[in-house]
Amino acid sequence: MKKRGALFLFIFIIISINVYAVGITPSRIEYAFEPNLEIDCGFSLLNNIKQGPGSDLNVFVFAVGDLNESIEIEEEEVVLPPNQWVPFNCTMTLPSELGPGLHDNGVVASETLAEGMVMALAGVRMQIWIRVPYPGKYLEGTLNIDNIELNKEVNFNVNLISRGTENIDDVKVYVDIFDIFENKIATVESENFGINAGESKDVNLKWNSQGNGAGIYNARARVYYDEGLLEFGNGFRIGDFYIEILNVSVENIKKNTIGKFDIYIQSMWNSEIEDVYATLEILYNDKKLSTINTESINIESWDKETLVAYWDSKYAEIGDYKAKVIVNYEGKSSEKTIDFKVVELTILDKLKENLVYIIVIVVLILLILINIIITLRRKGKDEKEEKKK
Repeated sequence: MKKRGALFLFIFIIISINVYAVGITPSRIEYAFEPNLEIDCGFSLLNNIKQGPGSDLNVFVFAVGDLNESIEIEEEEVVLPPNQWVPFNCTMTLPSELGPGLHDNGVVASETLAEGMVMALAGVRMQIWIRVPYPGKYLEGTLNIDNIELNKEVNFNVNLISRGTENIDDVKVYVDIFDIFENKIATVESENFGINAGESKDVNLKWNSQGNGAGIYNARARVYYDEGLLEFGNGFRIGDFYIEILNVSVENIKKNTIGKFDIYIQSMWNSEIEDVYATLEILYNDKKLSTINTESINIESWDKETLVAYWDSKYAEIGDYKAKVIVNYEGKSSEKTIDFKVVELTILDKLKENLVYIIVIVVLILLILINIIITLRRKGKDEKEEKKK
């Protein structure tokens, strides 16, 4: 088992961990390092294939990670019946010494074509995390921020974990807020506090976004602790129930052709907006010539989408036009007006448009010429025969 685990580490790298046929529980276990600690890493596997012929699943199980040789699994190759959790015994014995930091190990269960043949199509992994404290004072942190509606309060959740062997006596957190142009617009800060070795602490800081427009913002945390400094960040959005028209793309439309309008939009709302569609009004000399509606779509929070409209210029005059684009959604709308031209077909376009007729005429001319040539040849032969007589 120990030797084969290392061999199949490479195979696991190419296996997708998005599971369709095999399920595993738990997905992760985590332990603080203790010399020679014996860990129960038992797990269960599920065959998700529906009951029926060929529904049994061949599975190969192996260990991965820098400590894979410390992991003992009860069975390597098994057949899983459908819709049933099957438990497996697993033990891991930690070494007497281990370098500081996170040691990411695990157990992988992969489908097989037959006994011993790993199939790199579907696999699952149970993570086994072993954490070894860093010597002295060592702090890790993350910044979590929810997207908010316009003019609401933002909550910055700063999660700090002391990963060192010593307590940290004095910690102070600052969060700087920046707009999309990296201009610092605000700073919020915490009180001073301490964190014991191996413990975590959540620091929640609030900022009133009143007066700041919808858009993308960045926040960066500065954490000063005893003699150390830790920095990390995250982005967030301030939204409005609004769909922005980013751009409308159309090339000059040639007369008697169909023009395509690409309407690029983005939701500035923090939940899905349903039944979004665009109305395209074609204007010539300030008179509305036609109105076209696009298909309707649902747009997810903050997503970008493209609506497409088509306009037949068959009866249009040559000249300058305007297209008024109205994006409609749940009783509201956004508008944008663009300029475009209807232009004459080039000679090449006209040739292409009348290609069939041209081909027919050319063929007729060739047939007439061939007929003339044949007639002249026959006439020449007849005259020669007359002279011989």
